[in-house]
Amino acid sequence: MPKRVLAGAVVTAAVVLGMPSVASAAEQLTVCATGCDHPTIADAVSAAAAGDTVRVTEDLSVAGATTVGKAVTITADPGVVITQTGANARTFTVTPGGSGATISGLELTSASLVRGEFIGVNGADDVTISGNTVYGPVQQGPMSGWVTNRAWTNNDVDGLTVTGNTLHTLRTGGYVDGGSGVITGNVTWNTKGDYLLGEQADFRITGNSAGDPSLPSEWGIVVFAVNETPYDVQGLGAANDCLTVWDQATGETFIDGNCDGIADTAPPASKDECKKGGWASFNNPSFRNQGQCVSEVATRG
Repeated sequence: MPKRVLAGAVVTAAVVLGMPSVASAAEQLTVCATGCDHPTIADAVSAAAAGDTVRVTEDLSVAGATTVGKAVTITADPGVVITQTGANARTFTVTPGGSGATISGLELTSASLVRGEFIGVNGADDVTISGNTVYGPVQQGPMSGWVTNRAWTNNDVDGLTVTGNTLHTLRTGGYVDGGSGVITGNVTWNTKGDYLLGEQADFRITGNSAGDPSLPSEWGIVVFAVNETPYDVQGLGAANDCLTVWDQATGETFIDGNCDGIADTAPPASKDECKKGGWASFNNPSFRNQGQCVSEVATRG
């Protein structure tokens, strides 16, 4: 007899006998190709109850998204990689029934360049996305032409917490579309925009920082013109380790990667900009000589 049914039978008997009832303890359901409780994350979530933990114990390929409609925790053992093989990057969809769910400690990527967000939170409140590493395959050429893949998006949510994640090599780190929450302590690099704030996005954003300085993001935080929440652009940059900030409604920007009061320059767009002493005018990154500047342009294609 399954453990949860047995626990329910004990509780029922206790009630019949007039004894105090005891709630069944949360369970941990393991996932791996063979030898675990379940062969897929979707199967484990289906079998889980609110409060249970689904733990992936070995590298896993998935095709399509798992719907998370319960307040469960989905996590993985250290070093485990979950690879999306479908035609869209969406790997988890948290629906309103999943309010209170946690997605934590996962390493998510895709086998090929596909658009979409790895985690989508749609109408679910009090969801936590923490301690994950999310990245896509390397993309070449200008970021304006990159496939639109994202670590997460959210729509019409309250109480979303995004913390302690490492997000890189994506078109976007996170697309925040409506609702409220906290984005804190994350590290990002090599994106066209780390955090995009869409319509009616009222989030507290603090303590985030840039990672690999050799692969900077084009923008750190972008407040779209449709956003109705006023943000202090200068304060936002200073509160996030000097990530660049651009408010598209007002045109105001914060561009000071070292918080030293000196605006950072855009990287050289061509080898010609490195010549005739031009290499010395750049500080994001800076160069020791013309050759290093030219090499940086060649590396970025």
